[in-house]
Amino acid sequence: MTRNVTNLSRPRSTRLRRAVVSMLLIGATVLGMSAFTNSASAATVRRPDIANAMLALMNAQRRAHHLPPLKMNAKLINSAYAHDRAMVSRNTMSHQVQSEASFAQRIQAARYSFRAAGENIGWTTNVSSKGVLALQNYMYNEKAPANGHRLNILSSTFREVGIDVTVDPRTGKVWFTEDFGRAR
Repeated sequence: MTRNVTNLSRPRSTRLRRAVVSMLLIGATVLGMSAFTNSASAATVRRPDIANAMLALMNAQRRAHHLPPLKMNAKLINSAYAHDRAMVSRNTMSHQVQSEASFAQRIQAARYSFRAAGENIGWTTNVSSKGVLALQNYMYNEKAPANGHRLNILSSTFREVGIDVTVDPRTGKVWFTEDFGRAR
């Protein structure tokens, strides 16, 4: 879990902006408790083009630290997609939404046998690759102690990733899940 620490020596506008962006990104924070009763998959649009752009950016970030590139894994993509659907259905960002299996159970259900695994999640209302890539950069540029997303991106343990990007036209949000892993 990532903790949110505010530096009080920064100007109020900077602290406020960081607090707002942190609320959008910190996966353990539950945002919006309203639920939708209809199926999440009925109205959503998947964006593999944005997912591939996120992977390219993530691998450039890893390359700058002399880390091997991550490879997309279909099983982890399926796990990420299932999680995006769960978050969309409840309009809630969390690593485990109500009535959903745990992270470990989700990737095991996708038939991914792992030695290590991690997850980054987020959402934005900028329905474009530019908007989602801005969040990817924000996670990469996190500073300790609130740098859990960065640690996943730069982990030397992970070898594979499944990235799903799903647009929910009902709310105008783009949701993404990055499931990282190292297979057994």
